Amino acid sequence: MEYSDSDKRFMAAFSNGIKDIHVVSDGFSWNCPECLNNYDICCGHKGEHMYQNGEIVDKGSFSHNACDICGSKLGGNRFSAHGVLDTDHKEIVHLEVCVDCIMYMANGDLPEVWE
Repeated sequence: MEYSDSDKRFMAAFSNGIKDIHVVSDGFSWNCPECLNNYDICCGHKGEHMYQNGEIVDKGSFSHNACDICGSKLGGNRFSAHGVLDTDHKEIVHLEVCVDCIMYMANGDLPEVWE
């Protein structure tokens, strides 16, 4: 398969962005203070009830902030994700990632346009 220059740049940026991360999981996490803060949830039964009833769903939010993996600054939805750092496999970091990275991790789909 022949890749375009844009595909090659994306794959290089993605590889560089996850070089210190052992595994990435997308979505909300109860163990992440940033996720709880983003949903304005403090620990307790209210948040757990909201999650179980499907009231808490990470639909992403529009942002021009750079993706924490590929670095793209194209405006678009950013989603919560979490990475386990390679250093000791214990430190979990909160990430805000773009749709392109989510689709690449899930299916190997390359973005049509990437900057």
